[in-house]
Formats: sequence, structure tokens, C-alpha cells
Amino acid sequence: MGGYAILKGLIMPVNRVSPPSLHNPSGRISQVVTVEGARLAHLSGQVAWDTQGRPVGLGDHEAQALQIAHNLDAALAAVGATRNDIITETVYVVDYTPELLPAIFGPLRSGLSAAPASTLVGVSALFAPEYLLEVQVVAALPGRGSHSRTMSTDDTAANAAGRRPTTAAPTPPSGHQTALGADGRRSRPPGAAGAG
Repeated sequence: MGGYAILKGLIMPVNRVSPPSLHNPSGRISQVVTVEGARLAHLSGQVAWDTQGRPVGLGDHEAQALQIAHNLDAALAAVGATRNDIITETVYVVDYTPELLPAIFGPLRSGLSAAPASTLVGVSALFAPEYLLEVQVVAALPGRGSHSRTMSTDDTAANAAGRRPTTAAPTPPSGHQTALGADGRRSRPPGAAGAG
């Protein structure tokens, strides 16, 4: 699935791919997510505590997942983003069994239009025994230096809603081709102005 984030006239491609050559256990994750030209927010792992630091949902994975979703909403809102902007997540689960998947991902995916790349890790314990889940995420921030909202579209969702899917691709400035250097940063050909 491809899509684009529209940022004050700048189109930022967000590509979510689950290739048929890889097993995808559900539609709740994307196997690969790429974001071109984005600023990223790396959130600390979120657990089920309230604004006073008190545990929420003792012994209940689903209640803890719901509180974590609220905490993610608050953290992302502070930088002008939402859970729809999450591009990758790692979910740590105490006493994991496959039967817990709906209880965990139901609240974490509620209201989302696109799934992030996701890893779930079963663990024996977290930093305190009250907590059964911890979720660490990376989000692509909307705007460049602003807190404007990103409008994510997905060709499949656009078609289902009767809208025309976004197909225009961004182009680099005339005469400037960019590539990734050995260090993973953008680079321009030797002699080009503004390298990096």
C-alpha cells in the first residue's frame, strides 16, 4: 500500500508494503514502511500509567493497551502528530500468548487508518511488576518545523471511499538528483551545491 502525506504543499511519500513473498499474520502490521524526507520522533517506551505515574489496568493486558494508546496520543500530540503517523513500533508483552493479540492490538489500532511496521517481543518482566506491556514507537512528523497535520491517504482506502487515489510523486529540484550515501544520509553528486 502506498500513500502520501501532504505537508503545506509538499508531498511526502509514505509507502507501507506487505509483499506477498513475506507472511503477514494480519492486516494489523505492515512488513515495510518507508518515508521520504521526513523528520522523525522517537518516543520512549510507554507503559500503562496515568498522568500521576500510577499503574492502570493491573493484571489486564487490554486495559493496559488502552492506557498506552492514550499515552501515545498525548506524547504524539505534543509534537503535532497522531498514532496514524507511527511508522514502526516494538511491543513488549509480559507472559505473552497468541490469544492476547486482540486484547493488545485492538486498543492500539483503534481509529487508525494505516498499520505501522511492528515487532512483538514476549518478555519475562518489565521494569516494575505492575506493567504487562510497553510500547516504543517512531513516528514521521508532519510538516517541516511546523505542527501542521499530515493528511495520510492510502490508495486502497481512497478507492473504497470512492475518492481518487493520490498518484503524483514528488520530484527533486531541477538538476539535483539525490541519493543515499554510505552513511545513509542524502548526498548529491560531487560538485553539487548544498550536499547533505
